[in-house]
Amino acid sequence: MNKITFTFLFFISALNGICQTLSPNSEKIKKAYDQLKVNDSSETLQLNYISAFPNSKEEFLAIFNPDDHKQLSNVSDQYLDMLLVLGDKYPTKVLRKSMNIGKRLKWDADAIGYLQHLIVDVANKHPNVFIEQIDRLHENEKTSLIRFLADVENHRAYPEYQDLIDKLNAAKQNTISKMFIQARKERMKHHHN
Repeated sequence: MNKITFTFLFFISALNGICQTLSPNSEKIKKAYDQLKVNDSSETLQLNYISAFPNSKEEFLAIFNPDDHKQLSNVSDQYLDMLLVLGDKYPTKVLRKSMNIGKRLKWDADAIGYLQHLIVDVANKHPNVFIEQIDRLHENEKTSLIRFLADVENHRAYPEYQDLIDKLNAAKQNTISKMFIQARKERMKHHHN
């Protein structure tokens, strides 16, 4: 085998390792994302993107936080940024979907942490929608979601969480507000142990 043929085969082999095959769910959201990037003012494409976004913790992790760090994990921020932007126009759809995922998550870096902040950011912009959506959850799901939202290293660097508590209090949602306060206390206590 000559040197050129060997180099070519080595290059093809390396390229195959780099060009991984995406799962059908990853392909689905990638296609919706790519179409929306071309025409971001299309309501149909915006709604298609939200629809293509994962519906469950398992789908979300498989696409954006797989154990092998492949699929769409290295660009997860772009996909979550798009969902955050769409949260301004479609807060009910975005909060319902992201809260459905978040209610079963434990904090981790990257996509999971970004989803945590996305929920709080959209909730702060649309507190009445957030209240409506959290009221749809069972008590154990509410507790789990709120613990997920409270799970940060430093609450002093997370003023959005307190902003949401203030908005819940202003809306006379004292029970939910107290759950947020309690979750923060538990997280801060756990952090110091």
